[in-house]
Amino acid sequence: MKKSFCLLLVLAVLLPCFVACNPTEGPASHEHVFVHWRTTTPATCEADGEETATCSCGKTKTRPVAGGHDYTLTELDISENPTVERAGTFYCANCKTTLVRSITPQDIGMPIVTLTGSLEGISKENKVKVSFDYQAEDQSFTCEATLKWQGATSIDYPKKNYNVQFFEEDGSKKKVELVDGWGKESKYCMKANWTDFSQARNVVSAKLYGDVARSARRTDEFSSLINGGAIDGYPIVVYLNGQFLGLYTMNTPKDKWLFGMEDDPTLRQAIFMAEQWHDSVSLRVPVSYDFVSTNWELEHCSTEEDPTIGTNWSVDSFNRMMNFVQWQGGDYFKENLSSYINVDRAIDVLIFTWVMCGIDNTSKNILWITYDGTVWAPCVYDMDSTWGMWWDASHLNTAGEVKSWSNSSVNVLFQKLRMYYADEILARYAELREGPLSDKSIEKKFTDFFESIPDPIYLAEEQRWADRPGLWMNHEQQILSFAKEHLDILDDKFVKGTW
Repeated sequence: MKKSFCLLLVLAVLLPCFVACNPTEGPASHEHVFVHWRTTTPATCEADGEETATCSCGKTKTRPVAGGHDYTLTELDISENPTVERAGTFYCANCKTTLVRSITPQDIGMPIVTLTGSLEGISKENKVKVSFDYQAEDQSFTCEATLKWQGATSIDYPKKNYNVQFFEEDGSKKKVELVDGWGKESKYCMKANWTDFSQARNVVSAKLYGDVARSARRTDEFSSLINGGAIDGYPIVVYLNGQFLGLYTMNTPKDKWLFGMEDDPTLRQAIFMAEQWHDSVSLRVPVSYDFVSTNWELEHCSTEEDPTIGTNWSVDSFNRMMNFVQWQGGDYFKENLSSYINVDRAIDVLIFTWVMCGIDNTSKNILWITYDGTVWAPCVYDMDSTWGMWWDASHLNTAGEVKSWSNSSVNVLFQKLRMYYADEILARYAELREGPLSDKSIEKKFTDFFESIPDPIYLAEEQRWADRPGLWMNHEQQILSFAKEHLDILDDKFVKGTW
């Protein structure tokens, strides 16, 4: 009786399943589950394959397996007249064959810019018109554009930086949002990064500073900017009239829109930038109204277009700030500095300059910003000569080396900050090293950048510009190793109070 009951129980459980799974019974409630897929016809580079699986009821299912070549880009054609436009050599890992065809943004994970036209007569002052074709994985457009050289020292380098202005067919400015969050703008900068073969220092440093600027526990005009006023950018490949021109970064320019400024004569907004080393860039002698005589450049002035107001007010305001910083001291200095300087931002710039070992950023490579015509704030800019590299890439700095703060060419403001704000600097340094300037954060920013550029692009850049300096030393491992050693030394200096 017991055995009979057990048999009936087993049949009661299994029989419905058997009937439902029986393929001869027609449609049933059973949902087939196909497992253990096996290849029945291998896929090849020329044809699709096939694989089969079986359900527990015995029913089989077959599905195709996509064939085709597994091509990987191995080399770019950098010749003057390639047979194929934007030619690249691709290697198939399956059949070991090669293919030459045009590269696409999908192949390299980077935008491709193609310039068509003559650059004859171009200079820092003279613009030329070209056709500008932009292709990226998420957007593409073609328009007319003007180019002119950008930079100061870099003007003399063989590979030029270019300011780019986009135009519509009717001649109006064409505004394009190249990166989410940048907003639609018509002016950008293609940076050659001549002294930095890695292409990383300027852009990655700017992104790091952006994290620093956003980490501050306060709200001011810099809080909502892309990178707290520093530029932003990403790598691109550029062709000129069919020839590989090089690896560039597409950057936001040091322009009024980067700082959210407008041409409003009722405002007192201005951006100053030092062009060359001069005693005035270290805040030791006044800036001249003509700027040129003291090697400065007026990047923007909200009243520049209004002849009834002019720009002299900005020079007067900057010199008032400079006079206070240079000649005041003691308790009076600390009690009143905020009337002339955005102290929190200045401390961040000082620390960041030290962290990235910014030799030129102690004075020359600083943007000076005012939103009210009275209080000025420094902002980092042009961070090529950083993370161990000398300004012309002729050699590397020693880890821990920062231009002496007592040197006659160093910024007077930085000297006074160290003298009167030591406790605030020490606290902020510790805070940043725990957050946006930790070893882990710095390593991730640089690693992400390097991983965004395929090796064949770096190889093509090296071949196209074989005479550029620093090829042997500007690479990921050098930057990361220097950063780690340099920051270990700085941490020790702060702990021991020898900074």
